[in-house]
Amino acid sequence: MQWSCAVLTSTVVFLAGCSGGFGPTDTGPTPYDSVVIGNNDHGTIPSVDVPDSGFSMDSDIDIPDSTWDGADLPAMECADSTGCAPEKPICKMPEGVCVECLVSMDCGAADMACVNNACVIQVCEPYMSVCIGDLLEICNADGTGKTTEDCSELGLPCLEGECG
Repeated sequence: MQWSCAVLTSTVVFLAGCSGGFGPTDTGPTPYDSVVIGNNDHGTIPSVDVPDSGFSMDSDIDIPDSTWDGADLPAMECADSTGCAPEKPICKMPEGVCVECLVSMDCGAADMACVNNACVIQVCEPYMSVCIGDLLEICNADGTGKTTEDCSELGLPCLEGECG
């Protein structure tokens, strides 16, 4: 019995806090002011006086009056790839712009990579490293550039594509 009273009391307090309006705009009982648990109607929830907080929805929030029509958005070139020219045959969504590629496979050649939606020639095998004397050349992830490291500065020789 104690448990069911606790549940009923919690439910009544919860529903009392959620029902009706608040402050001076409270219009009275709502359809949710009656407590029903299972098939038993436990009556109406007593009204609770809420002190005026001084908060006004009309004056305390500054909402600019605007009727934005989306005019500052760039116009979409395409909705699908059928609207794109042969030099930029792929419609990139959601931007709605025609591009040359999305992934390197779109470039159509093994020595091409897609970088920023444009096909560029690869200058090296991605992630490949080679030794040129004591210099270690490492190809970047898309094969469009290399970095060089001087193994001798580390006191190591360059052997088989690595310092060491």
